[in-house]
Amino acid sequence: MVYLSFAIVLLLVQQSSAVDSYQHGATFSMEIDAEGAEASDIFATPKAVLMRKAPGASKVVEGPLASQSIPEPKNFVINCPGDTKRLARFRKHMDRAGLTFEVFPCVQLTRASLKQAILDGFLGRQAERGDLREAGVLSIAMSHIKLLDLIRQRNIPAANIFEDDEIVYDSYLKDRRMVLDHLPHGAEFVNLNPRQPEGEVVEGAGGKLLRMTVGISKWSSGWTSNYFVSAAGSHQLFRMMTCFDLGPSGDLQIDAHIVEMISSGCAVCHLNAYTYATNVLSMHCENYSEKETKNKQGLGASLVEHHDPNKNVDPRCIADPVEGKWR
Repeated sequence: MVYLSFAIVLLLVQQSSAVDSYQHGATFSMEIDAEGAEASDIFATPKAVLMRKAPGASKVVEGPLASQSIPEPKNFVINCPGDTKRLARFRKHMDRAGLTFEVFPCVQLTRASLKQAILDGFLGRQAERGDLREAGVLSIAMSHIKLLDLIRQRNIPAANIFEDDEIVYDSYLKDRRMVLDHLPHGAEFVNLNPRQPEGEVVEGAGGKLLRMTVGISKWSSGWTSNYFVSAAGSHQLFRMMTCFDLGPSGDLQIDAHIVEMISSGCAVCHLNAYTYATNVLSMHCENYSEKETKNKQGLGASLVEHHDPNKNVDPRCIADPVEGKWR
C-alpha cells in the first residue's frame, strides 16, 4: 500500500507532455483496407467462460446507455517491424471482419532510451531497474503509452487498440458495436478480451460485461491485447500508465498496473472502466515475440522451449506460422 501511494504521488506530479519516438513508436501509421463481416449472438450465455464478480458485488443499474455517443472506433495494432508474419495473420482476420486499421510500430527500448523515457516522464523512476531483465515488459508498456499519447494528441474520439497476437472473429465489427451500445454513459475504457474478468455485472449484457470496481484483484482482467478507449479514456489511461515502474518487486506488467490502480480507488486513479468475457469477441494467441525474447537476453527461455507448441492452442492461432515461441 505504501508503494502504491508512492506511485499515486508520482501520478499527481508528472507532466503529460510528449516527446518524439524512442527508436520506434514514431507517430506514423499505415492504413489497411478490408471488407466483409458476419453476425453472431455475443450475448448468449457462453460455455466455459471464466468470469467473477468482485466480493459482495451486485448488479449495476446505471444511467442511459452510451450507444448514441460512441462513434465507431479507429483501430490500431502494435507491431514490431520484424514481426511480419504476426502482422500478416492479424491483417488476414481483420480483412475477414471488414475492418481497417493503422499499424503503430512498437517501441524497442535501449538503456539510453529507457533513461530518456524516465526523464521525459513516460515511466516512473524505478523503471530503471528493468534495463536488462524486464526490457521487454517496459518496451510493451512504452508502446501502449506512446500510442495513447498519439491518440490523445490527434483528438481521436474512440479507439480500439490491439497487440498483434490477437485474432478477431469474422463478426467482430457487429459484435463490438453491440458491446459499445450496452455500455453505461461515460464509459472510458473496456478490456474487450481480458484474462479472468472481474467486476460488477452490467444489466442487459447477458452477464458478460462487467464494471471494474474498487477492490477487484490486480491479477484479474489482465491482457492488453484488445481494448477500447474513449477520448477521455485515452487521456486518463495515459496519465495512469506514465507512473508505471515495474512495481515493488520489479516484475509487474502494465496490465496488472492498470488494474491495481483502478482497484485502489484513489482519486487520481479513477477510470470509468469495464471488462468483457474472455475470447468471446476475439482470440488471444499468447506467444512470445522475437522482440521479447531478445530484450530478455534469453532469460526464462526454459519456460517456453519445453512447452508443447500445439497443446491447448486454438487452431486459429496456429493456422499461420508467426514469429516467437508459445508460452
